[in-house]
Parts: sequence; C-alpha cells; structure tokens
Amino acid sequence: MIIEGIVSTLDPGGGAHVAPMGPDVDPALRRIVLAPFGTSTTGANLRRHPEGVFHVIDDAELLARAAIGLARPDVRPAVSVRGWILEAACRALEFRVTAIDDSSDRIRMEAEVVRAEEIRGFPGWNRARHAVLEAAILATRAHLLPRQAVLEKLASLAVLVKKTGGPAEEEALRLLREHVNAIESPPPALPRRVRVTAGSRLHFGLIAPCGDDARRHGGAGLMVALPRVEILVERSDRPRASGPLGERALESATRAAEAPISVHVESAPRPHTGLGTGTQLALAAAKGAALLDGRDIPAPALAARTGRGARSAIGVHGFDSGGFIVDGGRRSAEPGSSGIAPLVSRIEFPPGWRIVLATPTSLAGLSGKAEEDAFRKLDADRGQTAELCRIVQLGMAPALAEGDLSAFSTALGEYGDLAGARFSRVQGGIFASPLVASIVDLARSLGARGSGQTSWGPSVYAVCGGAPEAEELARAIGRRFGPEVDVLVTEPLNSGARVETWSDTPSLHTLA
Repeated sequence: MIIEGIVSTLDPGGGAHVAPMGPDVDPALRRIVLAPFGTSTTGANLRRHPEGVFHVIDDAELLARAAIGLARPDVRPAVSVRGWILEAACRALEFRVTAIDDSSDRIRMEAEVVRAEEIRGFPGWNRARHAVLEAAILATRAHLLPRQAVLEKLASLAVLVKKTGGPAEEEALRLLREHVNAIESPPPALPRRVRVTAGSRLHFGLIAPCGDDARRHGGAGLMVALPRVEILVERSDRPRASGPLGERALESATRAAEAPISVHVESAPRPHTGLGTGTQLALAAAKGAALLDGRDIPAPALAARTGRGARSAIGVHGFDSGGFIVDGGRRSAEPGSSGIAPLVSRIEFPPGWRIVLATPTSLAGLSGKAEEDAFRKLDADRGQTAELCRIVQLGMAPALAEGDLSAFSTALGEYGDLAGARFSRVQGGIFASPLVASIVDLARSLGARGSGQTSWGPSVYAVCGGAPEAEELARAIGRRFGPEVDVLVTEPLNSGARVETWSDTPSLHTLA
C-alpha cells in the first residue's frame, strides 16, 4: 500500500532534510520500501546514513513547502535512529534501510521500521488536500514538462481546493503555482524513436508525358490505405538497416539525418508494381530521420532531398495529405529543374467506397533506364492532353465532389484508357501485358467501370461502391486467375502519413 507523507533524513551537517514521498508500506507498518530518484538529496542522504523517519501528516501547506524546498518545520530528535521527527506530524515511523537496489533510475530501498509513534490523531484528508498532493507532485516535475500544461492542470486542481479546502490548502496551492511560474519551460524533447506509416499511391495516368505544352507530365491519382509502408527510425551508434528494402530506406534517411541512425522497414509492398513504393519508402524514412533531430520537413522538400518526384508528384503530395490528387506538372522549359510539380487539386475521396487491387505476381513495371528510354519514344499529342484535362476537370473532380460513383467510374475508365494509349508504342497496348488487360476486362464486365492500370503496372485498380461489391469482385478475380495474381480490398486514404514518436521525457500522463 502506498502512503503519501514526508520523509526526514540526516543531511551532511546533521540537520533535518525533509521531502515528500510515497513509500510502499505493509499493513502492519513493520516494513517500508522507498523509491527515491538516484539524483535526489533523500537518496544521497540515505546512502550515507541509512536511517530516517517517515511521517504521516495532515498539513497540506507543509507538504507543498517540502515539495519545493521551502519547508522549515519544527523537529525533535528521533528515539531509535539518528534522525528527526516532525512536530506537526500525526504519526512517525523511524526506519533503518536494510537493502538497496540501484539498478534503475529510482533506487529501491527496503527498510525496517524500528519504532512507531502516534503523535496525535489523524483527522483524514479531503478532496482539497488530495488536490494539493497532486499539485505538489506536478511541481516536483515542472522542470521536465511544458509549463503551460502544468499550469492548466493546477487550474483544474484549484477548483477542488476552492470548493473543499481552507486557508492552508489555498496557500499551499499559491506557493506551488508561484514555483511553477518561476521555472522556464524545457525545450521540446527530441524523440529517440519514430515510426512513420504511409499508404500506397495509385497513378491514373500522366496528362502530358512528352512535355508538349507549357508544362509536362502532370496527372491524377489516389492514396489508398493498403498495402502500406511502415518504417521505424531510431538513433544509433552507426548506420544500420534491416527489413525489406532496408538499405534503400537507409539511403534516403541519411539524406535527412544529422547523426547516425538505424532504419527498420516493418512492411513495404513489392517495388515496381505501380503503387509508388519507392517514393513512399523514401519519404517515410527521411521524415522519420528529420523528426529525430526536431525538424518537421514537408514532403516536397523531402522529395527534393531524396531524389523523388522527378516526373509525377502525386505520391509526394499524397504523402502529406492523402485523398484524390491532381498535380500540375513541371515547366517544360526547365528540364533540369529539381522542383516538385505543384498541387493543383486535392479532393476527399468518398470514405465508403472501396478499391480492389490486383497485382500479377510475376510481372514488374518499368523503372530506371528502361523507363527513361520509354519516355523518349513517346509522341506529343496536344489533342489527347486537352481531352485528359477535360476529363479530370469536368468528369472525375465534380463526380467525386458530388459522391457520384457512376459518373466517376465512367470518367476514370475513359481517363485511364486514353492515358494508356499514349504509351501503346512502348508497352504494346493500353495496358502493360495481356494479363493486365484480362484483369481489367473482367473487372469491367462485372460492373467496375472505374478500372485500369496504375502507372506502369502491373497492378490493376477497380473502384467499387462499398465493401460487399469489392469483396465479391476480389473473389471473382481470385477464382479466375488463381496464384498468378495477388488480390486485396483497400480503403481510400484521406490523410497524410501517420507519425508516432517516443522520447524519454515524462508527460502529465506518467506522473501518477
């Protein structure tokens, strides 16, 4: 049982040092276990002279003064130990330390009660005195916590003091508030570990892949919840990488880090499947590394550091915000520019809609030099560029704003086919392979008109109005293609990457 009270120990000069403490006391009051911090004066005093007195008190003001080092109580010598008894206490337990365990931040000190004295009756505690006790604990941690958060908590405790306390409790709270106000707020604690979770990017097609207008590339796409990238970044004595694509993630993370880090990829979809894995992996790793140093860098700046977003910025802007994304392409007059295409439009995707993803297991999309060579073979077509812009602006975008699945699916199917036709010379048709075409045909024949190939493929998307339709379509694809194709049902992702941080600094929730 924990009992809150005051411990007196012998200071180096032989005087009384008093401090509030809540030791674990057995019901018979024969043994107590104290747990002072290793850096505390009480801990140092008991190491030097392992005797003291624990006091049960009813004086809230004395408790508050002891917590902030202002207590100067009347004392008299203890009887069975070298120490001091507080005259204002209700009960005094003289103790002798018998065992010390200092393997953690708090020292565990087991002690034997060698004498107990009841000085006067204990009238009990009310809500006001309990509020002062909580306030005193806060005050002792005020140098570790944001001052405003502590003051807000003190204000809530003041309500209890005002309702059920008296002058002593009000004075105690005033002293504690003044003490907190005099302490500077600590700087924000840097995390020691960061986990970043990002979704996948579906790319519905480029608008101007040849740079045949004032801008080149541009396009529309969507962030989805699955499959996802999950990366854990930690401080380390040297660079370390683990998990799938770990070395790639570490390379990106080091471009945003100021000290050695460890990167563990907990999950990541297979790269070069049209899901934007490389971009999400790079941004998640760099985001985590920057946050370890206290820098929250937006995705476009992270993309510039990690070499992502050279053509499409759908995944870059989607990493920050999620949703349906339209990027405006990059200026054709600046082929060597490292700038990221601007975000033109971001629309919330209907959360009840579902997306079926089907990925052929033995195929991969173009990347690297093969992708660069493919772009060189494309022909400019301003007519197709204008039509794609029309479909986005007057088809997909308004249909999403109105939640019209039928209109959106029709527009998306038209957009994907037209965008794919621009690449027929390099991929042999609208789609990357006959298998991809067969999956799209099946999805559309079963009512999912908003189906197509994401980026270079081979993944196929199909937009459905809800989970039952999506799950039925997924089963149909599985029955038709078997192990040739991995199939899953996912939700739209209307938020940016999720960040979790851990630090060693305590919060208000860890003080009890």
